[in-house]
Amino acid sequence: MMADRRPGENIADLIREAIQETKDWLIAEITLARAQISKTLGEYASAAAAWGLAALLALLALVYLGLAVVLLLTPYIGETGAAAAVGTVLLIAAVAAFLYGRAKFLHAKVLPPRMTQILTPGNSPKRRNEP
Repeated sequence: MMADRRPGENIADLIREAIQETKDWLIAEITLARAQISKTLGEYASAAAAWGLAALLALLALVYLGLAVVLLLTPYIGETGAAAAVGTVLLIAAVAAFLYGRAKFLHAKVLPPRMTQILTPGNSPKRRNEP
């Protein structure tokens, strides 16, 4: 059974309407993707600002704690030995923190999962009827 067509409507009008609806849908999808990416980047930026402040405060704390440890070790291994020991421990901690941050950075996802799936070569979005 065919649906009744509206009077005065022809195939060309229907095609134009379908093209316009497809264009509107595409614009809406692009707008949604932009909004999702902007939201994600905003969250990353606020997290980065908080981490930057935390890193600055931690650095100041490490400087004072390192100085305190050097002062505590000076009577036992001398000024140079104490400074070298504290510096070595702090350098090892810095390398560990760098490697941890690098691993987290490499696993971060900027794009939403749906967009990542669409943009991955060889992947085609699954239809609802497919297993």
